[in-house]
Amino acid sequence: MNNGYLDNDGRFPDDTAVLVKYPRPSDSADRDTWPWMTGVILGQVGPDEWDVLVEDHRVTQTDIDGDIVYPMCWRDASELRRIDRGAAS
Repeated sequence: MNNGYLDNDGRFPDDTAVLVKYPRPSDSADRDTWPWMTGVILGQVGPDEWDVLVEDHRVTQTDIDGDIVYPMCWRDASELRRIDRGAAS
């Protein structure tokens, strides 16, 4: 264990760039309608579940000090897709 996370099984290594299913504030509870958003894997939390930092500006909030706050969520492998950040350059 490291930082409270399980040993990662390697399917989505820590710090991997991913697309993650995440709702916009106006989205319904139906996960099938949620868009894919950019994120990064923070760690593995279960046999098929990862903690993800969602990096999409559409879902950020501002804290009391005016700092931008990005949401985090737990997602299973069916709600994650690896992306190659180098491909965009």
